[in-house]
Amino acid sequence: MSAGMRRSRIPLGYQCTDSWPSPNVSHLSRDEQEEFFLRRKAIELYCLGTSFIEIENTTGKVKSEVYRLLNRCLMPSSDGTIYGFLALLNGTRVATYEREKTVIHTLGSGSGGCAGALTQLFRRFPEIEIFLVNLYLKKNTRGTMPEARIGINVIHNDFVKELRKLGLTDNDWPFNTANCGYKSISEYFRHLRETDSQRVVASRSGVEAARRGAIGTGIPPLLPTIRPYGSVMLDFHKVDAASVIIMTNEHGEEFDVPLARWHFGLMVEEQFGAALGYCIALELTPSADSTLEVVSNALSSRPHELCDVLALSEEKFLINQLMPELEFQGFSVLKVDNAWSNAAHDVVNNIIDTAGCAVNFGPIRAWWRRKIVERIFGELTRRGLQRLPSTYGKGPGDTRITNPNSQASKFRIQLRDLIELFQNCLREHNLVGSEGLQYSAPYKCLEAAYVNPVSGFFRQPLPMSVVAHTKLMMHVEEVTVRGSVHKNIRPYFNLDRHKHTNQKLANSFWLIGKKLIVYVDRRLARIVFAYIKDTGEQLGQMIPSGPWAHSDCSWRDRKLLTRSGLARKYGSSNVDPLAQLKTEKKEQLNNLTKTRRKKSSRTALEVLKIEAQQNRVARSGASVASPVPATRVDTIASPKSTQRDPFGLNDIPELD
Repeated sequence: MSAGMRRSRIPLGYQCTDSWPSPNVSHLSRDEQEEFFLRRKAIELYCLGTSFIEIENTTGKVKSEVYRLLNRCLMPSSDGTIYGFLALLNGTRVATYEREKTVIHTLGSGSGGCAGALTQLFRRFPEIEIFLVNLYLKKNTRGTMPEARIGINVIHNDFVKELRKLGLTDNDWPFNTANCGYKSISEYFRHLRETDSQRVVASRSGVEAARRGAIGTGIPPLLPTIRPYGSVMLDFHKVDAASVIIMTNEHGEEFDVPLARWHFGLMVEEQFGAALGYCIALELTPSADSTLEVVSNALSSRPHELCDVLALSEEKFLINQLMPELEFQGFSVLKVDNAWSNAAHDVVNNIIDTAGCAVNFGPIRAWWRRKIVERIFGELTRRGLQRLPSTYGKGPGDTRITNPNSQASKFRIQLRDLIELFQNCLREHNLVGSEGLQYSAPYKCLEAAYVNPVSGFFRQPLPMSVVAHTKLMMHVEEVTVRGSVHKNIRPYFNLDRHKHTNQKLANSFWLIGKKLIVYVDRRLARIVFAYIKDTGEQLGQMIPSGPWAHSDCSWRDRKLLTRSGLARKYGSSNVDPLAQLKTEKKEQLNNLTKTRRKKSSRTALEVLKIEAQQNRVARSGASVASPVPATRVDTIASPKSTQRDPFGLNDIPELD
């Protein structure tokens, strides 16, 4: 037999034995190691085309033994390859056992002699195996509704009933055993969990457990992280601290903003886990503005040219503060989840146009895709936020929970306190070493990579045009131009309950009724730019009217103050001046005697006028005008009646 014919038994992909799976035999005895190496030597000589006489003289293995060992080595394994040299170890099973003889067993003789009985039953009745698998994996069949998590004992009962329908008697397996095949079915399901774990876990352990099957697959990522700022992660975390946020306006008056839950966003560099940017989102769910604010804060956190509403602490805690040379540093990939705030068109378009990066959307609720930022969230929560007296803890059983709603009201947690606490946690994260970075801080790792050319880290700043005026920080609104040519009301538009205009807009009557795209600076809400939606023409910076025209309030704070102020206004118990005057007139009529009451038509008419004015105000919805002036009633009032002067017009101050 030629060498070519002998090698034809080996598939083309396994001609080289160096790629075959090989075991570690250092734990075996000397005799077992020698036997293994003789078998391996025989296979290697066969693959090289050595004659069988030479193989027998070298290893002592005859032709039939070489073929038997070769067939074992080429048997396919469960991982899709071959067993290779693993099949040469004593006791290695490379093929499943198939029973041929009929099970002859007597009740009470134990479980011996029944090996392969279940597999033999499945070959005889294939529908039984399909029936068991459908029950175990909760597959819906026509006319049946599976349980949420059916037990093996219930499956075994149905299995026995199906076998009875097929005509099996007490002399057939499994009825001639003590447990009626229960042990075999349990072992079959255990093997099914090992060979088809993803399907089994999804049906038996829930969706969350099945999703974790993507962790630890051993497959390298398609987008590996090879240098700093190659990819960054962005995510939001719900804070479990009930808070009554204390907002203070520019006049020093405090407003309460109760919040049961709020969020904070974080952007993290994937290579070293450095915190790049953050955002406090006082919202039920994060919005598109919150996502853009995190990205903008990661690019630059320099104080605004007119006011600094971001950095409440003088200490530096973000990377672009600790390393000014990384300000407006670009990145290649931004990894986010499929939340609404991240998938919004304005968010994606603005980030791509500004940072020039690719946006990678991971699957929903897949925390392992952003495990670095999730780990930092856990550290920040444990170090600071869960230590607040108003924490909700990790769950209902957390011993740190002590009536969080009342604690938040009692301690009146201020927004400034929460932001400062969060900033201190971020500073600790960036400046304190961790075991994952060989006890170096993320800031130190970035600093070392920046000066080391071998690291592949280089400066990639954003264009100067983007740095000079970036729209990423802007909040986008669509407004309609108001005004009237006939009444000579110059064009303007309302934004957040305030009028805005400028010289160009005020003289463009043709824009009345047109749509404008408005950009509002989130850090300084009075900075507003407008563009015509149809043509894209720039109208320039707008001038707001009213007290907010010179306010240094941010867009977020102004919205919160407006909401809290309106709630206070609607919930106030102020007395309507007209209603108060009407009550006083009625009291005057009631205090008159019966004879003089008939002559008091003038007072009754005044009451009717007040009611008519109240009805007009209620229909128009306008604010209450100045009340009807009080007329003199001393000519008709009884001397015994008490004179009332609600507006203090008749009071004469006493002079010392």
